Amino acid sequence: AAAPYLVLGSVLGGLSELLQRLMGLQLKRRQLGPGEGWGAGLLKYEVVCSRLGLLGTLYLDLVARPGKVPSSGMLYPVKCGRELPGGGYQQPVLCLVGNLASSNSSSSSDLSGLPLSWREFKTLLHEMGHATHSMVSRTKYQHVWGTSAVKMLWCLPACQVLSRCCGACLRVRCSQDIVEVPSHLWEHFATDSRSLALLARHADTRQPLPPQLARQLAGLSSATPALELQQQALLSLVDLVYHGPQLPSEAGGTSSVWSSLASKQGSFLPPPGTCPQARFSHLTIYGASYYSYLYARCLSEALWETHLAADPLDATAGHNIRQLLLEPGGALEPLDLLTAALGGLACREHVLHQRHKGWCPNPQSLLRSVEKGVALVKPDSMSSAAGASGLQPTKATAMLAVQWCVVALKTNIQLLHSSSYKAAMFGLSNITWLPAFAPDDSARAIS
Repeated sequence: AAAPYLVLGSVLGGLSELLQRLMGLQLKRRQLGPGEGWGAGLLKYEVVCSRLGLLGTLYLDLVARPGKVPSSGMLYPVKCGRELPGGGYQQPVLCLVGNLASSNSSSSSDLSGLPLSWREFKTLLHEMGHATHSMVSRTKYQHVWGTSAVKMLWCLPACQVLSRCCGACLRVRCSQDIVEVPSHLWEHFATDSRSLALLARHADTRQPLPPQLARQLAGLSSATPALELQQQALLSLVDLVYHGPQLPSEAGGTSSVWSSLASKQGSFLPPPGTCPQARFSHLTIYGASYYSYLYARCLSEALWETHLAADPLDATAGHNIRQLLLEPGGALEPLDLLTAALGGLACREHVLHQRHKGWCPNPQSLLRSVEKGVALVKPDSMSSAAGASGLQPTKATAMLAVQWCVVALKTNIQLLHSSSYKAAMFGLSNITWLPAFAPDDSARAIS
């Protein structure tokens, strides 16, 4: 029933209206110039601000084709933003790349009717969060502009050559601790029926998504929230152990390490003979820093509670997020950005301060959200795999997963502290934790 509402043209139109209401931005479609495109199905948009005028150009290369990078979603910076020596500002150019399956009814010149799955819809919102961050970022120097990581371009030969000359290709413009926060904040628009009614309109009638259907779609994110969060915690742990002081080969190999962690911190063991790590691409582009997704989940939930939960289309909230969190790019310390965006009192609630300038996010807001999702879980909505593994598909199982997530988050911080290069990078020392639940002996899984 939701298929006619989740089409590319309607979603992009809704995104433009959402950005207009929140931040005074518009996505304006433009035709490609001669020789400007590099493949079929390319869309060009200019991002225009009601106050500053043209901010930059965004290309959408969303349709799958032979030879294309196999990614569900990736944002590539083509030209960075920065102040120009003679005055003015260099307008950034970005390319958002996806691999949507084109339908017979969608030609290369008109993709407005291209259907999106729920996962593709959320991925598009995620990447548009990155794009918005980069477009509104206003920094003096390009190396602290925006949010996109040059290391994501490792697949491009030019970056491989550059990386042999300097370390620029391995640096993230925005601190890794918060680089994923705007993208996860944007995902929340898919979980609120009020913003969903704006983003999803019928392809033919242009009527907004009915409230009941919007609530049902928003509830999809609550099907198995604790188990999904637990899996993200497991991936983060695997990443940190792989890049930790002990080589995986010294611990029995990468598969052995994965299985060991899954048995202690997960609900499911990988089937024998499989190599899940071979499909975990973030091990290369986010090596030793996949934990930032857990950080982003915690912090984006706190930002949503603070600014947008009451009204996801509130212009004052959007202005504050743009000015305090997005515009500085990487020119300010992450904790300074969070203090400004959350406010001093709220920041002290949502961020756990440590000695020697170290900090980590408080998971309470995220866990409250997970608990709300668990409360909506029906016994038959848990995956059949859970039953096959011997787990009872109940809310109690999901709540146990929440407890494991707290333990895993704690273990992440302990790992960051124990690794000398991480301790030096983030200044973590004398780590303490305030879990929402009393963890069991599995808290000693990794020390």
